Amino acid sequence: MSCDPGLSASAGVLPITADFLLGLRDGSTKKRLQRGHLRDLAELRTTHPDLCDVTFEVGRDDAERRQISAHSLLLAIRSPYFRSMLYGPLRQPDRSKVINDMPPEVFERVLDWIYVRDGCLDLGEWSLEELFHVRYAADQFQVSDLFELCNRFIMREMTYERALEGWHLAIGFRADGIMDKVSKSDAL
Repeated sequence: MSCDPGLSASAGVLPITADFLLGLRDGSTKKRLQRGHLRDLAELRTTHPDLCDVTFEVGRDDAERRQISAHSLLLAIRSPYFRSMLYGPLRQPDRSKVINDMPPEVFERVLDWIYVRDGCLDLGEWSLEELFHVRYAADQFQVSDLFELCNRFIMREMTYERALEGWHLAIGFRADGIMDKVSKSDAL
């Protein structure tokens, strides 16, 4: 089967090539397409909040509190916590969900991970404190893959020079597992 030479990219139709089909078979192209669709959905969350079906009021006090919208189905698929909150027997569908123990930026980062996962967060550019905040939120919302990723990055950042800072943050966030690893490592 050959492509119709009358169909071109300029006409808005791209011919399907053997390389494209082979990419779908090995999964790499399929993953890129899926990530692209999820990024589109994540972008819709911020550019068209009217298309979202759940609203969170996030912030530790009135000064920082912000409304953040999302798609309940996607949250429920990726997190047992959100599945219970949004579809469980005690759900309250017509009310905003209040999250008052973290800054809105931390909640946004968790949502970014839930929507896109691979390649969407550059944890290497975050401060140690930001990593602990996101780790705490990932644990709270039962996003286990993000929680484990934060653990790995925190341990990687735990150098001799930063061990005291990391130790204090681990105590503040009640990160017992990290405190144990730091005390047994060469960082201290």
